[in-house]
Amino acid sequence: DEWVVQGSPELMDLALAAAKEEGIPTPKRQSVLGVGSDHRSFINADMPAVFVYLSDDPNYHTERDKAEFVSPQALAEAGRMTAGIIARLVGG
Repeated sequence: DEWVVQGSPELMDLALAAAKEEGIPTPKRQSVLGVGSDHRSFINADMPAVFVYLSDDPNYHTERDKAEFVSPQALAEAGRMTAGIIARLVGG
């Protein structure tokens, strides 16, 4: 699996910086115009947004897309990246 970030350029930059600081494999950066998801509605309303996800999750949008199949390691990495984004936004 490979981390991917999509969304507003400034938030993607923060996600990449947070991943680097946390020792998380560098996410692949995709255009804000990439695949649509929940973040897209915010961007369409001129609100910055970012989507961080694993590109090769075989359970994504299937009947096996359930909490019991979530990788604890992947969830921790996503949480650390997200916390890093927030810390940078508030100047921490």
